[in-house]
Amino acid sequence: MLEQLKEIFLENPIAQIVGIFALIINIFATIYLKNRKFLYWIILVSIIWWIHFSLMWLYSWAIINFIDIIKNYASIRFKKNKKIMYLFLVLYLIIWVFLYTDIYSLLPVIASFIWIYSFFLLKWIKLKIWYFFVVVCWFIYWYVWNSIWWATADWFLMISSFIWIFKDLNIKINKKCKNKKKCDRSKINYLKKKYK
Repeated sequence: MLEQLKEIFLENPIAQIVGIFALIINIFATIYLKNRKFLYWIILVSIIWWIHFSLMWLYSWAIINFIDIIKNYASIRFKKNKKIMYLFLVLYLIIWVFLYTDIYSLLPVIASFIWIYSFFLLKWIKLKIWYFFVVVCWFIYWYVWNSIWWATADWFLMISSFIWIFKDLNIKINKKCKNKKKCDRSKINYLKKKYK
């Protein structure tokens, strides 16, 4: 596995360094940033991925990331606007129809739909939970295609998403339960359901 990663890196070191930089920023944003800050940093991540794919001469993926930049900005600028959300859903469906190869190609479609829905309509903690499932879909997709670099990248994003969900849910529960001795298990379960 390490040899494969080394070979991939040496094929185009500059592009891979840009990709690693995007991954680091993505992990940082996932664990530490909230609300609009997270969304703005995700736009930055999309810009860096767009540069990465352009340097790799993978223009179809570069175009998708360019559309991601517009979509991510639109999700901030037009939050809760279902018409614009549906517009992006149709656009991504058309894109993935052209890129369809087998049944596993449906995973990016599912990931894109979850991503668009959660970014446009959901509040903070729900958005981050659904973001975890987006990363899971991409991880399975790259793993099936034996793309070690991308599977590894999404593995780190899965871990960072899980860390954030666990950390933030605990913070919310602790804020509600100031007196921990009186905060029984039923109260904790209620709060977990509330913030699902």
